[in-house]
Amino acid sequence: MIKLRSILLYILFSLHIPFIFSTTYYIDSQSGNDSNSGKSLALAWKSLGKVNSSKFIPGDTILFKRNSIFSGQLELKIEGTNQHLIIVGAYGEGNKPQINGAGEKQYTLLIENSAYCIVRDLEITNTGSERKNRRVGVLILAENSGDRHQITVQNLTVKNVNGSLIKKDGSGGGIYWENKGDRIKTRFIDLKILDCHVKDCGRNGIYSGGYSGRDNWYPSLGVLIKGNLLEGVSGDGIVPIGCDGAVIEYNVMKDCPDILSPDEAAAGIWPWSCDNTIIQYNEVSGHNAKWDGQGFDSDYNCRNTIIQYNYSHDNAGGFLLVCNDGDSLGKNWNIGTDNTIIRYNVSINDGLRAYPTKQAGWFSPVIHITGPVTNTQFYGNLIVVRKKESAEIDRSILKMDDWGKKWADNTRFYNNIFYAEDDAQSVFKFGGDTQTLFRGNTYTGNIENLPNDTQRLSIKVEDIQKVLRTTNINQMIFELKSLNKSSDIKKHKAFEPGKIWTDTDGVHINAHGGGILYHNSKYYWFGENKGEKSNNALVGVMCYSSDDLYNWTNEGVALSVIENDENSPITKGCIIERPKVVYNEKTKQFVMFFHLELKGKGYEKAHVGIATSDKPTGPFKFIKSYRPNAGYYPVNMSDKQKNKKVSPDHFPKWWTDEWTAAVKDGLFVRRDFQGGQMSRDMTVYEDDDGKAYHIYSSEENLTLQIAELSDDYLSHTGKYTRVEPAGHNEAPAIFKKNGRYFMITSGCTGWAPNAARLLVADNIWGPWKLYPNPCVGKDSELTFHSQSTYILPVEGKKDAFIFMADRWTPKNPIDGRYVWLPIQFENNMPVLKWLDNWTLDIFDK
Repeated sequence: MIKLRSILLYILFSLHIPFIFSTTYYIDSQSGNDSNSGKSLALAWKSLGKVNSSKFIPGDTILFKRNSIFSGQLELKIEGTNQHLIIVGAYGEGNKPQINGAGEKQYTLLIENSAYCIVRDLEITNTGSERKNRRVGVLILAENSGDRHQITVQNLTVKNVNGSLIKKDGSGGGIYWENKGDRIKTRFIDLKILDCHVKDCGRNGIYSGGYSGRDNWYPSLGVLIKGNLLEGVSGDGIVPIGCDGAVIEYNVMKDCPDILSPDEAAAGIWPWSCDNTIIQYNEVSGHNAKWDGQGFDSDYNCRNTIIQYNYSHDNAGGFLLVCNDGDSLGKNWNIGTDNTIIRYNVSINDGLRAYPTKQAGWFSPVIHITGPVTNTQFYGNLIVVRKKESAEIDRSILKMDDWGKKWADNTRFYNNIFYAEDDAQSVFKFGGDTQTLFRGNTYTGNIENLPNDTQRLSIKVEDIQKVLRTTNINQMIFELKSLNKSSDIKKHKAFEPGKIWTDTDGVHINAHGGGILYHNSKYYWFGENKGEKSNNALVGVMCYSSDDLYNWTNEGVALSVIENDENSPITKGCIIERPKVVYNEKTKQFVMFFHLELKGKGYEKAHVGIATSDKPTGPFKFIKSYRPNAGYYPVNMSDKQKNKKVSPDHFPKWWTDEWTAAVKDGLFVRRDFQGGQMSRDMTVYEDDDGKAYHIYSSEENLTLQIAELSDDYLSHTGKYTRVEPAGHNEAPAIFKKNGRYFMITSGCTGWAPNAARLLVADNIWGPWKLYPNPCVGKDSELTFHSQSTYILPVEGKKDAFIFMADRWTPKNPIDGRYVWLPIQFENNMPVLKWLDNWTLDIFDK
């Protein structure tokens, strides 16, 4: 036997197979003995103290006997590995092992500086003689220990925790996680809180603390809070703080006792100081906080929060709060509340508060939007208002409000259903909010002060009732989506150039000057988000996805402008134009390029901006902006041209023959040699060999330049060429067919359309030959009242290319239209012909 074991060990070492000798430990509060080894049922340990003082290695399992009752605290410092987790749980039959903390310490269960572990199947209480601040049932703490990976808390019962009900004193609650560190930045990665039952815990349910200020932000990643039941929680239900990409789904919060003071604000589920939070398939009911008291909240210091597919009902304060602290606007710790999406939620009978609040009297709007929140989208939701118990109760469906005398900007309501049941009296209330738009909504019942909705829809009451016949969230959302699809929102089956093109929510697509990426069998369309009155970037770059090129789903803002930081190159109010995204196979990164002009500087900077993401839909992180190829001359510029001493100062008057000749000779290339070449209208092209090129209008929009990108696509190599010097081209769009490169461009006439130009080359580096306008027929001299932006190769079809162009409307930019036309070929040269309506079948002919 010894010889066989030696042989097996030799084989394991030879093959470099990791192995570990793990142990299962048993703890029995009745029959155990701490003098035992703990390694079998018969030799179980007895106390929590024995567990707390023991060391465990990766792969170990620690099991407490069911029906056991322990007093004190379980204090775990356990760290497994990715392959060998440490598991804490229960064995035997009966009730979960119960650990009663009796209020002796802040916590009953402590999981401190741990990683790669699962703690499950325990019952936790922590009841002291009186309420105490910061008292919790479970404390998950990471401090000065770096990244803490894969901690899972599952199927715990946490009950009877009498923490403080006062938030400013530190409150208390069921499960609390916190990451901090004054020496080592510390955070959680892939923390999971699953299937727990939090009952009768004060003040809060499942909540957190972390690096919350944006001036010291170090977010936890991959946090998942799923399948939990919260009952008897009077304050905040589920609140992630200092997280990026947290997902909160399939949780239920109900039966909230009305025991908070009038000074206490609380709500069901909401993030704070978080980016990219997804809150979905949750149910919140019966929240009774005396201020706020909504089911859901998109709170401040957050970006890109998505609240979708949730069920909210019978909450005293309403369904939804979206807020930003106007008094802290502009401070370096608060980034604001930007790009919240609220979609496909159901709210029934919210806003019931039957007494005046201390803060604002009778106040319980179903939807409360307050303070300088920006770029909020609210679509596809069903809001059902029922009769109030008394005439004093707030009847507001929507209240647009100020915080710090600052108001919301750019709020969009699309394709929602506002239903006042049984003629319940309801009202919309507006104030100093700006750019609030309603389009394609349904209003049914006794509703006053209706918004100006340009495309109002009508859905039958009996169809709305179908959604209300079930309380199952999945079925409810299915019925709601079916209701939206059966309304006037049409499914596109063809391209209709120049007409309003709506997305799958019935909203005009807002992706101007864009380009398309094909990745993993799906198309992604990136473009400028335009507002009603300004061509400046107030939102950022939008992303839409499609399987068929006709119907596009809004994926939200891929790259957001930065709020309240005037030092950021992409601060709100800058100019972002013609975004294009390419995927780098080597780095597995999506790289976005765009023309960037700094806020308030007009078009003088002429920078290229670069941002990256690990997902096509973003969020993209801004990396840098600059003028490309500083310190390099074009490959097709002669030494004689490089060494000429003529500068722009020699020409007090432009557009003379001498000046044009000097431009062709490299006048502006030499001027910009040290600081880099101007980069305005642009595209990015990835060739067959994976090499990528940045193509842009340069030299005061007089000359196109084609520049090679580095292997990671994040910088320029310094190799570039000039195309049509002094030709006055912009808006380049390029494709390749049978080894030849074709580029369609535009002349420079501001926002007004002009005749397209065609350039052809056998090599990306040229020489490029100029050909006449490829457009033919009526309005061809104006490129059908549009300007080129991108040429899309159609996946799965040979030699199939779509010419993408924009119809600009500078007086009302959001109303810009898209002109997509098939590129046809005559004598092996591209031709563009106007078609009122066409399908991809044209490429099969």
